[in-house]
Amino acid sequence: MYVSIIIATRNEADCIEAVIREISQVMSLLSVRYEAVIADYSTDDTVERAVEIAKETGMRLRVVKVDRPGRGLAMREGVKHAEGNILILADADGSHDFHVIPQFLNEIHNAEMVMASRFPPIGWSEEHTFLHYYGNMLVTWVINKLFGGRLTDTQNGFGAMTKEVWEKLELDSDGWTFETQMFCRALKRGISIKEIPSIERKRMGGKAKLRVIDVVWKIALMVLKELLTS
Repeated sequence: MYVSIIIATRNEADCIEAVIREISQVMSLLSVRYEAVIADYSTDDTVERAVEIAKETGMRLRVVKVDRPGRGLAMREGVKHAEGNILILADADGSHDFHVIPQFLNEIHNAEMVMASRFPPIGWSEEHTFLHYYGNMLVTWVINKLFGGRLTDTQNGFGAMTKEVWEKLELDSDGWTFETQMFCRALKRGISIKEIPSIERKRMGGKAKLRVIDVVWKIALMVLKELLTS
């Protein structure tokens, strides 16, 4: 097992040090070969800080620069440069609890994708607002109804899969519809998904870099596109 942890970064200088330290601490307790791959679109010193802490902790860190913003684009570019056969997709804002990585790696033997859920009855998020909570619940309900799923969270991209499964998904979304496309395609293609409990922490780097109203219609279009295509 060789694990590649793909981290999308965009001006995360305030929290990248804590993220790198936490990953290093968690992985140091596992007998697993691993690397971290930062896919970066930053104008601050996110990368410089990450490289400094990686050297200090002995982490193998690969930096991939992307030429435009977009979480989906960052993930795809990061995976292109990843050497591991197990991929863990993550953000760098401090909201993801990397202590669940051992559970990801244990469950990946029982399912093709292992994803963290932030919704009852499995998990929770300290970031929940009225719109965030019920908007996500609605989207998840629609995706389950249309694609035959039984998921609790289809808008969280924190999880693990093999590189073989990643290639089966053939993802091409550049932005925040990345998770929507990933779950729709996984359900359409019969890929088994195991959800594990996760508590999403309040992000260290301030507010999210998107507005709910800006992405709702894009998510709806992505669901429709996936419904109408094979």
